[in-house]
Amino acid sequence: MVDLETLGTRPGSVILTIGARKFSAERAEVDTSAWGAFHEGVDIQSGLSCGLTVDGATLYWWLDQSPEALAALKETRPGLYLDTALLKFRQWFGGCQYLWGHGASFDPVLLMSAFQKATSVPLPWRYANIRDTRTLFDVAGFDYNAYSKAHNACAHSALADATCQAEAVCICLHRMRRS
Repeated sequence: MVDLETLGTRPGSVILTIGARKFSAERAEVDTSAWGAFHEGVDIQSGLSCGLTVDGATLYWWLDQSPEALAALKETRPGLYLDTALLKFRQWFGGCQYLWGHGASFDPVLLMSAFQKATSVPLPWRYANIRDTRTLFDVAGFDYNAYSKAHNACAHSALADATCQAEAVCICLHRMRRS
């Protein structure tokens, strides 16, 4: 499960933080070990240097976020250069089959765009192996917004969001297999 905090909502936007959590869809189980988590800040200037952009509306949106969300961003500052963060993510992702995102058209697409602009290495996932939480939650009749409010200690922290999303996917898979 990947979650990005960004300075825009379109492919090619600057990435502030990459958070990810491994989980097993087969066992419907989240990997809570230190090795199961990825959390890195990304240097803003390095993203701009690669041609990524900043959206003013998203920048203003960040100014309205909770102190906890802003503190989570500060924890990852100044951040790694974009290419270093992406190569580190690629290494961490190794062996995983699917890339899950909370919406197939946001986190995976923005991450793919950053890989294409900042590195010459192939993506660590196959194009057909992107999975979408929103579709699963809809099919399972799962209210993710309510779950997230009750279980996510810090919304808009990339790792906290990725972990909450992975937990919710495992709950849905477990429920669907029982029925």
